[in-house]
Amino acid sequence: MEPTVTITWTNPTGFPLPPQSGEIHLWLISLDQAASIREATALLSDDERERSQRMRMAVERHRFILARAALRIILSAYLDTPAGEIDFLYGEKGKPVIAKPKHPVEFNLSHSGDLALLAISTERPVGIDLEPLSQRRALRPVALRVFPKEINDRLQPLEGDQYMHAFFHCWTELEARVKALGEGVFSTSDQLASIRHINFQPAEGWVAAVAMEGGPPPVEQWSTFRFSFDLMTQN
Repeated sequence: MEPTVTITWTNPTGFPLPPQSGEIHLWLISLDQAASIREATALLSDDERERSQRMRMAVERHRFILARAALRIILSAYLDTPAGEIDFLYGEKGKPVIAKPKHPVEFNLSHSGDLALLAISTERPVGIDLEPLSQRRALRPVALRVFPKEINDRLQPLEGDQYMHAFFHCWTELEARVKALGEGVFSTSDQLASIRHINFQPAEGWVAAVAMEGGPPPVEQWSTFRFSFDLMTQN
């Protein structure tokens, strides 16, 4: 269950045009890069700022602010709209979609620790998830509660790092698939069967998955970019 695709990220000198039919854009965002928290916070909506203030740990609060600011900066380039003027609507499970301006851009953001991934499509809803590969308590009870029997049957004989790698491979797959639908991990939606995924390695020590109805485009049709807040001054 190891990821089969290792991503090489490019450092763009500006923002690309939106993905065409049959393409997908992925952005890798470091949440520990130097950036003005004040400027980033100014881009957020009132509800995003309120959400950040409810976070007790400063490092988590700063990472949330940078992730949401990066999302708005990237979308603003695709939408040709100021970052602070983008409005989101949120589904029952919290998945955001663009409410204003109207535009056929689909996106999904995932962040964990000091990294975030953003997937952009102009065809179908997309889901993405990433996780650091690290030993954690209670992975087996979580697997038994969340994964179907056939997956647990495959996981059960594994031990140590093999189990950890397989667990997060399956976890990111599940998260990406349900996020593509705007559902949660316990979703029983019949539509879930039509959601296909690709697992990949976004960085050393991490695993991720991207999913869409019918499956993401072939990896050859992915454009992969490394986001820097320096892009704000180049556009």
